[in-house]
Amino acid sequence: MCFSAPVSFAASAGLGVIGGASLKKAKKKYRYLAAMPLLFGLQQFFEGMQWLTAEPNMFYAYAFLLFAFIIWPTYIPLAIYKAERLKKRKQILTTIISMGAFASLFLMIILYNETLDVSVIGHSIAYSLDVPLYQIYVGVVYYVAVTVGSFFVASDKLLNVFGGLVLFAAFVAWTFFSAAFVSVWCFMSAILSLFIYYFIYKR
Repeated sequence: MCFSAPVSFAASAGLGVIGGASLKKAKKKYRYLAAMPLLFGLQQFFEGMQWLTAEPNMFYAYAFLLFAFIIWPTYIPLAIYKAERLKKRKQILTTIISMGAFASLFLMIILYNETLDVSVIGHSIAYSLDVPLYQIYVGVVYYVAVTVGSFFVASDKLLNVFGGLVLFAAFVAWTFFSAAFVSVWCFMSAILSLFIYYFIYKR
């Protein structure tokens, strides 16, 4: 699997168009979900700009990780909470939002305190932080539980399907691209977020 500036920019443009169409069509309670392709498109734009630089550009790196580390852990369960209609599931999602906010805060502290290294490994961009390996494993499990788990809490079956697709993408990214897991999983999730338009259309 090969990634490059054209791939990132093409994904960014396509996600921007689909995200705009989703927002235009979405009911009020679905607008947070509808905005996801647009936000993923912006994230991919920053990675595309990273590809264009001869040397690693820390501005684009931190801009990309702003989404991956700080926005998504809180935003995703919040978006599902807004779309949920069952009270009991909303209560569970409230707890997950709190867990996501904790993850966002913790990762923000890590980004601030630890040295970030950006490199290209196997045609993918790797974002590496100077933290113990066991923290990475625990962090990945916690992160996936918060973000992907939110979709399985939702009562809407289409959101359950989307969560399954994103979970499978996480498995593929970790199995075959572990060194560049953040970049690869975000790219795969960005492409899968096109499914959100189908969800909005059906709803």
